[in-house]
Amino acid sequence: MRSKVRSKESDRLRAELEALRSSHAAELASVKEAAGDQVVVAEARGRRAGLIEKEIAEAQIRAAQAALAEEKEQVGRDTRE
Repeated sequence: MRSKVRSKESDRLRAELEALRSSHAAELASVKEAAGDQVVVAEARGRRAGLIEKEIAEAQIRAAQAALAEEKEQVGRDTRE
């Protein structure tokens, strides 16, 4: 009699364990998928930040070139006068 009770309890616990494993596997898959999505978003943000940094650097170079050209023009005017 006791062995039947133990067997039923073991079967119940095994079924519960399997259900938990299945549940955790599904949760883990969901978390991995979400993490993958976050990586894609972070990479896109990184690329955009890189492009913005490039645009800023190019604008600074253009401003420096314009200031240098203006200074050269001014020096040229001063030497002609």
